[in-house]
Amino acid sequence: MKHCLILFFASVLSLVSSVFAEIETVTGKVVHVADGDTIELQTADGEQRRVRFQGIDAPELHQEFGMDSFKFLKSLIGGKKVMVKVEKIDQFGRTVGRIWLLREEERLAPLDVEEKMLEEGMAWHFSRYNDEKKLSLAQKKARDAKRGLWANPDSIPPWKWRQMNPRTR
Repeated sequence: MKHCLILFFASVLSLVSSVFAEIETVTGKVVHVADGDTIELQTADGEQRRVRFQGIDAPELHQEFGMDSFKFLKSLIGGKKVMVKVEKIDQFGRTVGRIWLLREEERLAPLDVEEKMLEEGMAWHFSRYNDEKKLSLAQKKARDAKRGLWANPDSIPPWKWRQMNPRTR
């Protein structure tokens, strides 16, 4: 019995270690912007990763304001170097994390891409998965200023839109 318990705890420790081993920081060049909250990243060693933003949920491409969100993100980080703080790998195999634009001038601090998307009204704060106050505040400022998608008081959050339109994702 004692031997079984030791094996059990060793298995649990191994599993926990493998989960935490995936949490890392990755840098690379944005080689493709899929939509307002998903990109393809190529690391220096040539690895390609599909990355889903952890703190925001942008309108789907076929949803009202979806193309605007996509175009804004593409102009902001397309072809540029970013840093991703990896939170997890999701059920679709995507890297999920927080993303910062690394500026060409080293003296400039990295730009929080998700905060910028929220400030400009290009996405919703995905508070279900991220409770950062600065992201909530950025969304509130955009909503109060009626910037971006907040210009339409009847904008539908993407998670509700996906429920109503399951085949158009």
